[in-house]
Amino acid sequence: MAGPAPQSFNETKVRAGLRYPMQMGMPVDEALRPTFYFQQPTIDATTDPTGAALDLNAGTASEPEVGVQVLCAVEQREGESDETVLGTFDADEYVITVLDEEWALISNFVSCTLGGRYFVRSKELYHYGLFTVTVFQVRVEALDA
Repeated sequence: MAGPAPQSFNETKVRAGLRYPMQMGMPVDEALRPTFYFQQPTIDATTDPTGAALDLNAGTASEPEVGVQVLCAVEQREGESDETVLGTFDADEYVITVLDEEWALISNFVSCTLGGRYFVRSKELYHYGLFTVTVFQVRVEALDA
């Protein structure tokens, strides 16, 4: 909402109210929580998306990037279906919602993991204002679809 916040607006309570369901929806296992990465993933025949060698004798050229975890909400969306000679493939697509304070930490991410699966950033969606609090949304698509 545009304009100055009324005196009765309590930013701390609004942020806490928005973060509470985000905390409830986070997996207990930290390895399954949304993790954001800032380097373009390298995919080739010798490494997986984290940079780990698929051929145990090959070694790796560099250490995998350490990801950043922030509090966020994750919503699964119906992706577009592609009809191929092998059948119909549905693209896994999710919308990630974060508050402005967390967005400052991940705004330039290029990929992420959700529940251990890899996704690439596909589109930043419209952001919403709640007086002094801004809510950002970004769409990600499965890297392994």
